[in-house]
Amino acid sequence: MTHKDGLTERQRRFVEAFMGRCQGNATEAARVAGCPKRSAHVTASRWLKNAKVKAGIAARVKSDPKVLDREELQQFWSQVTLGLGEFKAWGGNDRIRASELLGKTQKMFSERVDVHHFDHEGHLAAIEERRRAGTPIAGGTEPKSRKG
Repeated sequence: MTHKDGLTERQRRFVEAFMGRCQGNATEAARVAGCPKRSAHVTASRWLKNAKVKAGIAARVKSDPKVLDREELQQFWSQVTLGLGEFKAWGGNDRIRASELLGKTQKMFSERVDVHHFDHEGHLAAIEERRRAGTPIAGGTEPKSRKG
């Protein structure tokens, strides 16, 4: 059965569970909606990409006064960071954390991955030096030379 919003009954129950008791856990919401446990994660992933389910979640967010949108959340973090109003008494750690969260939502930081550069030439030179000196090479034995 399809509802007026285009969602099936299971999808409607998924949206309600996702926004309610499952608190954003899509796999659990799919289980609550009636999907088999072994395939709930696949179904949940598929439904989260479905335009009608996305619209259902967006409508639920818009109609729920307990859910902040991005702008409201940024305003809250700004107030905490600046120590405005009731947040004046909040400690420095809370205010710093709020400023970090605010910066992340505005994509002010970029995640950097430090990749260790492996020195192939230096490593090969060390292996060759050990080979000449007759020192065993860590991680295994010398390869047997082929005859003939």
